Amino acid sequence: MHDDIWSRPRYPWLQVQTNVANYKVAMKVGSVSNNTKKLEVLVRWNPPPEGWIRLNTEGSCKENKMAGCGGVVRGSNGEGSGL
Repeated sequence: MHDDIWSRPRYPWLQVQTNVANYKVAMKVGSVSNNTKKLEVLVRWNPPPEGWIRLNTEGSCKENKMAGCGGVVRGSNGEGSGL
């Protein structure tokens, strides 16, 4: 397909059928089947020790290099403010 010498296929429809069949096989091989059992876990914020603060942050970036971030600071009693 990528050789320097190219010639028109004698039966182009057959080439298309072959390419489609190869694509279907590749998609089956590339698909992942996950039959494992899932474990549900409760996730929650845990306060820091008395007299301490906890800083939680998160950030993300898109392909176009747009980015964002945020965070929250909380004390041991849950009092806090967003960033």
